[in-house]
Amino acid sequence: MIRAGKIDCGMIGLAPEAQPSRSSAHAEATYVKWHDPQKVDDESVIDLSRRCLDLRVLNLGHCVLLTDTSVASLATHCHNLSQLSLSRCTKLSRDGIHALARQSFMLGQLDISGCHGVSEEAFEELIIRSPSL
Repeated sequence: MIRAGKIDCGMIGLAPEAQPSRSSAHAEATYVKWHDPQKVDDESVIDLSRRCLDLRVLNLGHCVLLTDTSVASLATHCHNLSQLSLSRCTKLSRDGIHALARQSFMLGQLDISGCHGVSEEAFEELIIRSPSL
């Protein structure tokens, strides 16, 4: 079971290898990290983003199957997201970062190290539109 803040997100149809390894609610943050990030796909993240609207801290580092579709879904649904790690998500491009720039105004920490498809222009737009970064 995944818990996000006071919202019970329930079982969200993740494959056993994609189930979060731990989730704990704190006053300021909800943290989710997967057992085997290399098996986490867009469908899993989209499902999570639609069900856990109060998600605040999400570590998707090394989730090599993720695309811009996942990031766009997080930007659309998880408006309280304040910390996001996308490190080594090698399929991400400027489109995913543009989605964050347009909708993720609460984002205070973002790790996109190793995301070689992200352009400098997209990163600059994110900085301009997300003053909390």
